[in-house]
Amino acid sequence: MNVSNVKGSQDKDSQDMNVSDIKDSQDMNASDIKDSQDMNVSDIKGSQDINASDIKKIKDVDNQKNTTEDTSALISMDGFKSIYGDIEISEAEKLLNLINDLRKSEKLSILVLDEKLTKAAIFQAKYQNAVSKLTQKNFGFTNVNDRIKFTGNIKCPAGGCAENVASNMHSVKDVYNYWISDPESLKNILGNYKFMGIAKSKKYWVQNFS
Repeated sequence: MNVSNVKGSQDKDSQDMNVSDIKDSQDMNASDIKDSQDMNVSDIKGSQDINASDIKKIKDVDNQKNTTEDTSALISMDGFKSIYGDIEISEAEKLLNLINDLRKSEKLSILVLDEKLTKAAIFQAKYQNAVSKLTQKNFGFTNVNDRIKFTGNIKCPAGGCAENVASNMHSVKDVYNYWISDPESLKNILGNYKFMGIAKSKKYWVQNFS
């Protein structure tokens, strides 16, 4: 697996489809979603999956041009261990400490865990689980930066937000080692950011920065 297929870029894996592309549908069904990502009904079921009502809410908010609306309603936390998804709060804090130890060794400022960035991370982690694929694409958004801004309801810095993704990592230490071994992911970890979000949905991990 190479970097271009996985992670570490702020704007890669963008795609042509954006939120307005789904405006013609008032009630998305499984066939609508299948047309955009070859998903079936089983893909969009379950408490930790993106479902049709989530996509309709995205469309409704976008049509109202109200990007400041709280998007927490889009992200169901049912069945998760914590606000970080399928990891405990202590595990999220452990990852933060590992990241900050590395940043301090490079004379960089430390990061702070951010709830809004974590919401954006949960959104993409759930999406990856729904399509059973490690990806930074999301059929509702044209690029990573726009997705993080919208789903986290945040303002990204001038250089943009950033994201790392991973799968099949069994522990915080595993995913940390995986990300720092990849040049693009390491660049994000050591980037000029103040905040970090982290989430896991089943085997999919997402780390966001702003």
